[in-house]
Amino acid sequence: MKILFVIPKNKSLFGDDKGMTVHPHVGIAYLSAFLKQNNVGVAIFDEGLEEDYKKLYSIIDDFKPDLIGITIFSYCYGFAHNLVEKIKERTKIPIVAGGPHISAVNRKILEDIKIDFAIKQEREF
Repeated sequence: MKILFVIPKNKSLFGDDKGMTVHPHVGIAYLSAFLKQNNVGVAIFDEGLEEDYKKLYSIIDDFKPDLIGITIFSYCYGFAHNLVEKIKERTKIPIVAGGPHISAVNRKILEDIKIDFAIKQEREF
């Protein structure tokens, strides 16, 4: 099995749309390490580092993931929504969302965005 993690860009500390990733996403790092230890292939696309959909599509085409995971923060929900739309235009690979926004809104997220699954709280297993 292969999983592609997608990290949407973030807003800056001042709330504008020009935020820059300044540290690795710890949740994705934990999940990646856990999955690799269990022989699952992992790739990561961080939109905050490389806002290039061609690069994302290239990773999808070359890596051929079985599942795409996206993390969603409430304050950056719009960026995640846009990213899911772009992915769904390109592929039918199932998308699972996790992160603080999912834990806050529960099932409503499945009505609001074109994801296939949602996982709340900590769910390595």
